[in-house]
Amino acid sequence: MPTKIDVSPTPSHLEPSRNAGDVELFPSGRITYLAPLPLPTALPPHGPHIGEFNEVFMDFGLGSPEVFSWQVILGLPFSGTFMVVFLFPLFTGFLGVIFGYGWEDI
Repeated sequence: MPTKIDVSPTPSHLEPSRNAGDVELFPSGRITYLAPLPLPTALPPHGPHIGEFNEVFMDFGLGSPEVFSWQVILGLPFSGTFMVVFLFPLFTGFLGVIFGYGWEDI
């Protein structure tokens, strides 16, 4: 049966404030503070990419699908060109070797 350990949590006003770039070492690693905590405000978040916002989390990524559309617009032509220029000749040359054609025919 576990025993109850009576440890009072440290009050938040006694903890030192953290700045961006601070490093706190502990036995199995370290904590690097990248940015200070945001200040709470009553203003709603602004920006087209903020999807859901409540007191616990802010969800990014909802809004206009600009990143995915650019990946498709640029990725499909580049992938198709790569396949036509490099992969199709290799594949047809491999089939030529399998079917017994000479180097001149391949």
